[in-house]
Amino acid sequence: MSSKTSSHSALPTPKKEAKTNTSAISVSAPTALAQDTTTWSPSVQSLLEKPPASLPIRLILGGLVFGIAVASWAWWGQIEEVGNAQGKLVPQGRTYKIQPSTNGRITDLLITEGDTVTAEQVLAILDSEQHQQRINQLEDKLASYETQLQQQSNLLMITTLEATNRLQIANSEIQGQEIAIAGEEEKINNNYRLLEQLNSEITSHEQRIERLQPLQEVGAISQEYIFQAEQLLQDSKIKSLRAESDLDTSKTSLARLKTERMQKQQQKDTVQLETEEKIQQLEISIQDLQGKILETQNELRLAQITQQETVLVAPVSGTVLSVNLQNVGQVVQPGETIAEIAPQEAPLILDAILPVEEAGFIEEDMTVNIKFDAYPYQDYGVINGRVIDIAPNSRAEENIGSFYEVKIALEQNYITNNQRKIQFQPGQTANAEIIIRRRRIIDVIFDPLKQLQEGGLNL
Repeated sequence: MSSKTSSHSALPTPKKEAKTNTSAISVSAPTALAQDTTTWSPSVQSLLEKPPASLPIRLILGGLVFGIAVASWAWWGQIEEVGNAQGKLVPQGRTYKIQPSTNGRITDLLITEGDTVTAEQVLAILDSEQHQQRINQLEDKLASYETQLQQQSNLLMITTLEATNRLQIANSEIQGQEIAIAGEEEKINNNYRLLEQLNSEITSHEQRIERLQPLQEVGAISQEYIFQAEQLLQDSKIKSLRAESDLDTSKTSLARLKTERMQKQQQKDTVQLETEEKIQQLEISIQDLQGKILETQNELRLAQITQQETVLVAPVSGTVLSVNLQNVGQVVQPGETIAEIAPQEAPLILDAILPVEEAGFIEEDMTVNIKFDAYPYQDYGVINGRVIDIAPNSRAEENIGSFYEVKIALEQNYITNNQRKIQFQPGQTANAEIIIRRRRIIDVIFDPLKQLQEGGLNL
């Protein structure tokens, strides 16, 4: 009863009624009133006991203004529905992996994660002592082979000179025989040409007889023409037989001359046999040495290249994304990635992971608000971006669960602090709020009512 009376005390009523209420209050709760009187200031106590006549109007106007403000805020204000993703900055495109081509122990590590490097800058050095020992052994081996080759080459030159002198003597004896053989070969060639001519005449006469016989059979020509043609054919055959006989004679003479030349050649061969055998042995020895020298040179070149590859350098200018070495002295294997470098010209993008339950409405080109962990957004604001790629399939990891990979492009790659631009670095982490859609606040407020209404109509 006392609460109802208290609530009406604020309304404008006649003084008598106010007094009655006051007395009622004082009767029902004298202790509380006494406590309020002692707690409030006199001006507040006076305002409560005798409120001004304009107070209700002021309260109504204040409530009306507040209601209009709230309605305007609900009508024009918007709420963003976002999907939250977490990730880190990585260079767009491929990175360069630093991998040794030989195994070895790391003796010097000259980079750390986040360092900026230039092309051909030394990143790490492997132990090259065993490679240097191998190079020294190959150089000594190569020098020994080259000395032996020089000695064998000198001996071959002397032996060849002696053989040349002895050959000149034998060749002068054979030269006369060669002249005779050349003359006989010329005669044989002439006989061949004569035979070819006679055979052509024989063929011509035979063809002529074949053409005349049908004419003689029908009486177009006399038998005399056939007889003359056959006589010419017979003469040509006799000449051909004589030419063949001369050819055989010339061949026999040529064979004899060649036999005589062969005998002289054998005499010459006997004289130079020992020299040729020695030359052949020397040439084989030289070829063997040349092969060994070539093989050793290739091994030496490979060993030198391997030694050079113990010094690992940056292929391009850029930023060191990661270093996979724990400490100096660690042994690495060929093809093992010891570091990754992002090219200097590659733009940074946010490589983020998005839980599958928030990925249903995400599309490319959606706007993103990016908040970097290293730069609180309350002080530095958010960086705008947009979705440029969404993985077609989800992945799952034990610690994270199922997620999609999302790549986000940044509108700018720096933040401003005291009018100074601070560039972002690869590896920096951030939280991305992907704006799925924007809704008016009033729609959000009345959405449950609409759903309830639609549900009622459906029923």
